[in-house]
Amino acid sequence: WVVRKSGFVREAMDELIVTVPSSASDFSYVWDIRTGAVVGKYQALAVQRGAALAPLGPHYFVSLAPTKASLLTSAYHHEQPIRRNAVAERLSCVACSKDGAWCAAGGPSGNLYLWRVGTGELMKQWEAHFKGVNAVSFDNETQFLISGGEDALVHVWVLADLLSPTDTRQSLQKDAPHLTMSAHSLPITSIHCGAGGVRSVVVTASKDRSCRMWELASGSVICSFVFPAFISSVCCDAFERALFAGGGDGVVYCVDLLSPLVSDASRGANAMHCSDHAFRGHTMAVTALCCSMDGTMLVSCSEDKTARVWDVASGKTLRVFVQHQASIGGCLRVVRRRDHVIMGHPAFGRQRVSAFRKHMEVGEHATEMRKVVPLEGSFAEEVKAHTSSGGGGGGGGGGVGRR
Repeated sequence: WVVRKSGFVREAMDELIVTVPSSASDFSYVWDIRTGAVVGKYQALAVQRGAALAPLGPHYFVSLAPTKASLLTSAYHHEQPIRRNAVAERLSCVACSKDGAWCAAGGPSGNLYLWRVGTGELMKQWEAHFKGVNAVSFDNETQFLISGGEDALVHVWVLADLLSPTDTRQSLQKDAPHLTMSAHSLPITSIHCGAGGVRSVVVTASKDRSCRMWELASGSVICSFVFPAFISSVCCDAFERALFAGGGDGVVYCVDLLSPLVSDASRGANAMHCSDHAFRGHTMAVTALCCSMDGTMLVSCSEDKTARVWDVASGKTLRVFVQHQASIGGCLRVVRRRDHVIMGHPAFGRQRVSAFRKHMEVGEHATEMRKVVPLEGSFAEEVKAHTSSGGGGGGGGGGVGRR
């Protein structure tokens, strides 16, 4: 349902999947999740992993070049990337805020970069991890930025604090995160942040064959899940009823978050071993996962050059997408009106996207630019109030139960 001048109007919507290969010699395809029909394709795009691809608002998406220090901005209606942004290093992961106003990326140096999309200004560059950054994500209300790295640490950064006016020399120094979560023993591979703002649940995947569910407000572990293989990608459905983990063995593991076993595991210290409910069909490692809007279907991409659409309830394969000639590095979901043509439609591309700058502004101009950031105050007080009122800490079991 959408809002029109005449009131609420029901419009037919289609869900499309964009799959990007790991080699630029292959095409990237846009296809319908329910029919498998190809509706468009892109050229000169390649990503090595799912964390190197992210949607940017309703009309654009960004990807990281696998062999160059470049961040590419693409429009859904254009076959070629519309901007090639030179960056300070060859980045490894990227994420954009839900409203498309901010873009964050991390690199092997351990640095994080934060751009304002509308102006292209590099607002912040700082040392976030001791080793390389592997995953980054915004919460759905654009209050927090979550990063995970090769050092097995997960940091939570308050966006308003990162954007507060500071001296340029100090901004290049290492900033302290608001929270640090350190339950993993091997590098972080993927991060999923649910809905709810400060009360969101964060799920992290690692090479230590586990996924951990955290409370964003307190940083405490709600529940831990152990799998037979290392996990390369993780996601949840929109209602947070199920957790999907893509393994290095080509298996997609599914965890029912409403199961009594999850509630029992959240109350105890033992991790929940998950291997029974799994989707098997890929012959090589899973690289990316994507859920449908209603949570009834799941798309998985793999190094075996295929993408599979699964029925979540039965675990059966609905269709296999075999158009790619190279391994698939990442995927994302696009929602559009049924009467819109994905390629060349004038309704796409109205969002302002500027060229990203490689270096930070120095001088009075940078200070003035920071003063107009549309974020007020710090959210640290809200986090502390929520934690002290009993929302965090040992209330992990109740957090899962509410879902």
